[in-house]
Amino acid sequence: MRWEPYFRPTTRVHDSGFRCFECGYLVAGDDNKAIKKVVIARGVDHITNWLFSPTGEAVAFDMDLLRDGNIRIFNHKQPLFWDIPGFSDATITPQKNRDPFHDYDELDKLWEEQSEKEAKR
Repeated sequence: MRWEPYFRPTTRVHDSGFRCFECGYLVAGDDNKAIKKVVIARGVDHITNWLFSPTGEAVAFDMDLLRDGNIRIFNHKQPLFWDIPGFSDATITPQKNRDPFHDYDELDKLWEEQSEKEAKR
């Protein structure tokens, strides 16, 4: 199991008038539900796919609607990443960019920290 990008619609409305998406990374379990999830942004109103490898080849992606309502984005051959430079635009890409959440090892650490905070509530 690996971390993969996901998004899901929210009830929040962006200043543009469009509804927002929550975007982040998740690990899907055998029951097709997220067993780990890290939210990166909650105010995205525009998602773009920019899927070209560094050599210029187009990279295909697939999406699954998980049983918990998250939409998983994946590629069978390589990991995909979010590039969310601001708060309202998000791009799915096969290259790691400047976003610190692209390091999958850091996602495990961040998920553990978030889980600990939620347990204390």
